Amino acid sequence: MADKSVWDKMFAEAEKVFRAHHEPINKEMDKKLIINICGGSSFADKKINPSIPYTTKEAQREVRDAYNAGAQLWHFHPKDPETGALFLPMDKRLKVHKEWCDAAFEVAPDIITNVGNIYVGPPKFVEGTALIDEESILAETRVAPCIEPLIKMGPKNRYVETAVLLHHTCAAGGSLLLGVNTKVSCISVCKYLQDRGITIDIAPFKHSDITDAKEWLLDSGICKRPVILSTLMGVHNSPIPASTEEAIMLLFDYYRMLPKGPKAKGVLWQSLVGGRYWLPVTAAAIFLGADVVRVGMEDAIYMYPHSDELVSSCGKVTEAVAGIARRLGRELATPSEARTMLNLPQILK
Repeated sequence: MADKSVWDKMFAEAEKVFRAHHEPINKEMDKKLIINICGGSSFADKKINPSIPYTTKEAQREVRDAYNAGAQLWHFHPKDPETGALFLPMDKRLKVHKEWCDAAFEVAPDIITNVGNIYVGPPKFVEGTALIDEESILAETRVAPCIEPLIKMGPKNRYVETAVLLHHTCAAGGSLLLGVNTKVSCISVCKYLQDRGITIDIAPFKHSDITDAKEWLLDSGICKRPVILSTLMGVHNSPIPASTEEAIMLLFDYYRMLPKGPKAKGVLWQSLVGGRYWLPVTAAAIFLGADVVRVGMEDAIYMYPHSDELVSSCGKVTEAVAGIARRLGRELATPSEARTMLNLPQILK
């Protein structure tokens, strides 16, 4: 049998190879997670999923269950309580918006309001041409009629604390529209919202939109920090690649495009995934260090990739995501901590 000195030398050589105990800590995961719940839906309706809320009572139920399970934000689109229609006359839209918010605040006093559709009416064409009238896509024209009444509803922007800024190829109705100066529109909406103390939620719908958002809003310094920058995959129940592997590879593509290093300071990455693979891809995003994950019935119809089980409750969705986060060692932020992360006023419960 070899003497102790021989064994010591063998272990010393082995340690040079097996050095896992010297691996550095991954700080990407050492931060609190925010869950943004889609308490309702935009384009999907009860014919697709009977659980999608139309009424104030149904919306309140979804917020309550998600909040109790750990959600700190809620994203919503007011809908017609009878038909589920998304596009409502402004007076009715504002009325439903306030009713939903007041009901939500009763059961989730300090939840953060993340408003979805803030744009009013389609852009206008220059008469006799296929060009868009630039004035029609500025914030004062397309955003102010919605935002100004919401600000007046209550103190501290309670009814519109954060708002989604769409890349304007989407906000204008798609990239097929000609002559849309998306840069002018995005900058206009960004400045308008920030001047009113509303935290920006930038929603780029494709790879090139992320490049635009970084160049126009972030690198330029126009967009104040903190700001939410989303990666959108399969939103509004639309499909994403046909396998979990392809979906996660697409997530990695988006992840590589996010600001890194000093440029990332104050930029909160929100992973937003729809379609059948929302749950495994959201789990991957949590592992990669996403600051916010948006989940719920606006973007997902089915609970799991391998079955036709419908998403039945925002509470169950939040429980699943919160459980995954905790298993990965990610703690959930409290609503108060989330407000600090987003530079929003504190709300006393």
